[in-house]
Amino acid sequence: MFTSRDAGTPRAPSLPSLFLAHVRLVARLGWVELCVFMVATWLLCGWAASLVRGVPAHSYIDRQLGMHFMALVFAAYWPLAVWRDEAPRQRSYFWSLPLRRDHGTLVRVLAGLGVLLIATVVANAGGFLIGAAIGRAAEFRNVSPLAWLASGLGVTIVYLFASTIAVASDVPGRWILALACLVYAPPLMLPLPETLTFAIRPGPTWLYQGALGFDRATRFAVTQAQLDSRLSEFTPDQWLPASLVWLVVGAVFLWLAAQRRIDL
Repeated sequence: MFTSRDAGTPRAPSLPSLFLAHVRLVARLGWVELCVFMVATWLLCGWAASLVRGVPAHSYIDRQLGMHFMALVFAAYWPLAVWRDEAPRQRSYFWSLPLRRDHGTLVRVLAGLGVLLIATVVANAGGFLIGAAIGRAAEFRNVSPLAWLASGLGVTIVYLFASTIAVASDVPGRWILALACLVYAPPLMLPLPETLTFAIRPGPTWLYQGALGFDRATRFAVTQAQLDSRLSEFTPDQWLPASLVWLVVGAVFLWLAAQRRIDL
């Protein structure tokens, strides 16, 4: 209830209610991409199941690497859907809400992350059901919680960097494509455009592939945890320090991008 002192001053909504409103909005904006991601993931799981069905020596979990690469690339793409039609110079309505600009931006990003992680959980649940259908449910149950944590952190880090680009740039698509290439193509040793290869190789190796490198915090953490799901060899010291470093770096970059002032 407004007092006379508050008359004419719009009251800011509570952050929890604003977060839930953004979750619903983001899910509605990106429902097509979410459906494509989950269906494609289940198709990859079905393909993995076809490879191991009736072959006890082969691991269903190990054959799902395509699913986890897709999750990383989708995490890089997802901010384009979260901020669809709202490039920095088109956010006059978004910024007119009774909330600090940077707070509103960060709530939107967190809502997008929440939807992304929920979609990833649903995708994995589908993989579990497919595995259960061929008698491989035990492989999912045996996955260490730390392996799931490594995977979730890798996806989150990629999403934070892509969100930084989407928040700060009016044309984020090309930069997010470059981010997806950094996560996806070099570790798989796929053919790269010569200009991209030239740009990556002269850089300090430790920054990308060292013990605290970006690759170790993202692609390595996600896929290697899957390959060694019980963490018998893939111990936390191999990925957790790098993940924490890049999680902080991504959060700082995102906060700086959210402070940007646009002259409309």
